[in-house]
Amino acid sequence: MKKIYLFIFVIFWMLFLSACTNDRDSGKPISNLTMKVGGVVKNFNTITVKEVPYADYSDLIITARNNENPTEFVTFGLGKGDVGPSNSWGFEYTLNGVFYSEDQGINGINSNITTNESNKLTGTFSGAVTSSENIIIELSQGAFNITY
Repeated sequence: MKKIYLFIFVIFWMLFLSACTNDRDSGKPISNLTMKVGGVVKNFNTITVKEVPYADYSDLIITARNNENPTEFVTFGLGKGDVGPSNSWGFEYTLNGVFYSEDQGINGINSNITTNESNKLTGTFSGAVTSSENIIIELSQGAFNITY
């Protein structure tokens, strides 16, 4: 009988300890932005959202940094609450100090904002960005899921 109690006690403690491991959500929202740059998948996991209020509306400025390469980041803006196609603006991609920006006249970014409410942003994007030396980089399969 003591073995049964010991067995139950050990099982109970194993279940209790496994429920308390650090792999659970720590309460901090998980946000990410992914895209392909020249066919290579890039993951951006450090994301900040800055709200810029105006009299009648607010803009959101999103900056996403690549944890594996601190010199690689993406910045873009959108109106708070705006959803639908082509609602982002000012798309910029920086890699190793080289700045690539959206050229809305020639090579624009096609975006579709699907969620923009309750501190949650989701959407997709693709298109080209151009450096000051006229080097064009294709961005594809871009997606973001941001909680701020």
